[in-house]
Amino acid sequence: MLQMLGKRGLKAGANKIHMGLARIKFLGFQIENGELKPDPEKVSAIERLLPPQTRTELRSFLGLTGYYREFVRGYAKLARPLTSLLQEDV
Repeated sequence: MLQMLGKRGLKAGANKIHMGLARIKFLGFQIENGELKPDPEKVSAIERLLPPQTRTELRSFLGLTGYYREFVRGYAKLARPLTSLLQEDV
């Protein structure tokens, strides 16, 4: 495989190539049997977060949880009370 990549001008370290694995973690997700799932370690870290205390912390929290929104049914509805806190007073 490394030779094939080299012929095409691509480089990859042998420690970065994983073949024949049933499960792999990639960009905060876990791919298993062709199915994309959130990385359980990342989800656990989100669950342990303290509630945001400032607008900046709230933006960070919503950005982090929004990364996994496709796995949370009704995410927008659940997050609406928090996003409304970010709206400027008119």
